[in-house]
Order: sequence, then structure tokens, then C-alpha cells
Amino acid sequence: MSESVDSEEGATTNVHMEPEPARAASERIERLLDEVRGLAGPVAWPRVEELVHALVELYGRGLERLLALLLPASPEGARDPELSARLAGDELVASLLTLHGLHPLPLEARLTRALAEAAAELGPVEILTLEGARARVRLVPGQRRPPPEVLGPLLERLVLDVAPELESVTIEGLPPPAPDPQLVQIDLNRSRAGGRQ
Repeated sequence: MSESVDSEEGATTNVHMEPEPARAASERIERLLDEVRGLAGPVAWPRVEELVHALVELYGRGLERLLALLLPASPEGARDPELSARLAGDELVASLLTLHGLHPLPLEARLTRALAEAAAELGPVEILTLEGARARVRLVPGQRRPPPEVLGPLLERLVLDVAPELESVTIEGLPPPAPDPQLVQIDLNRSRAGGRQ
């Protein structure tokens, strides 16, 4: 993103600014909407929601038209694989396209790619089924991984971020969390009494 900045001499220069990471931007929007919901009250909030939905729908239609111009399908239905890969490889673009159901890669390809990229951190995971809005994945056994209480939520978040059209993720092979260590209670009165004998 470029932004014009006025220098001391009055000349305008272009400064290149990196876009905010997609997840951070999304979380910021959620926070702002929560604040507006609190300020707007029950009468105005439905109109604010309607406005947000209309804006999102407008941007979605614009992105859909842009994709149709950039990636026209051949008579066989194929699209330019190189351009599709470039669009899918940009985190911000890919997240916006996914939000509007326009991602150039099919669900299984997206998920396979994301799991492969996360394998170094989370260990290998294979897709068992993708049925309707449900995914079932399996941890490949015998690998070093984060503890189950960390791994489960991380893996679920990864899958749902890459494929927001899914509603649930079942993870097979996730070991149960380690039990809390048992606390040993010491009766100080009995200890003192025993020491006097």
C-alpha cells in the first residue's frame, strides 16, 4: 500500500507501507464492530449490520468480477494454474477470496497445502474425509508434536482459517492431555505428633 506524505519542503512523496497481516486486520475489525455494537444500541445496530453486510457483498461481487476477468475459464473449465497459484500464495488475497467463496484452489488442495506448510511445527497430518461442512483429519503417529491441549486448538484453527466453509473438524490420533499431577496433602498436626514420640 502506498501513502502520500508531505515533507517539510511541501513536496509529496510516496511511502510504501506493508499491508496489515490478514488475521490481525480481521481481529481489529471484529474489535471495532464490538465497540460500535456497544455504542450503537439495539435500535441503530441492525442498520450498522445491514451496512456492513452490504459492503462485504459489494466487495465480494467486485472480487468475483475481477477473478472472471483475470482467470477466464477455458471451454474445459480449466483456469491459468500459474496465476491461480500466485493468488493462492498471497495471504491477504487468499483470505479475502476464501471469505467470499472465490478461492482459486479447491478445498482439499487448500487444506493439503496448509497442513504441509504447518508440518514442521505441528507434525504431519493427513486428510481422511471432507464431507459437507465437516473435515476429518488424522495425526500421523510417531512424530514429535506440541502437547495435545495446544495441538488440538492450533490444528482446528488452522483448518478453519484455511477453509471457513467448514463447520467442524474431527482430529483422530490426538492423545488425551496428560493428567494433572496428584497433590499429596500432609497433615502437619500428625507429623508433629509423630516427631515427639
